[in-house]
Amino acid sequence: DDPNKDLSSLWDKKQATDTYVSSLQSRLKEALERTRSQEKRLAILEQAGDEIIMSLCEDLVEVTSDSNKAEAGYVKKGKALQMRRKREELRYKEKIKRAERHVRHLEERLLHANGRTGQAKN
Repeated sequence: DDPNKDLSSLWDKKQATDTYVSSLQSRLKEALERTRSQEKRLAILEQAGDEIIMSLCEDLVEVTSDSNKAEAGYVKKGKALQMRRKREELRYKEKIKRAERHVRHLEERLLHANGRTGQAKN
């Protein structure tokens, strides 16, 4: 057995191991850099997501407010129409009462006039 061959073989194995370790360290370093990059992107996306959610909430508040204002306007118009209809209904009832009184008055005059004509014939 040649002792130089054993040393050479051992040296080759150490170099191969060192190369393998160096390769693993390099891959680990790249993986860490990609992880940091992904974490930064995730943080940006989370912040953007929060901003989008806040913006949507603000829009929802605005739309709800507008909807409530519109609904209040419709209720107010509805009440105004209801009051106007009630006033018109009362006006028509009053006109009907006056017309009925006028008809009764005319009937009384007609009966009275018929009574005089009947007395005049006798």
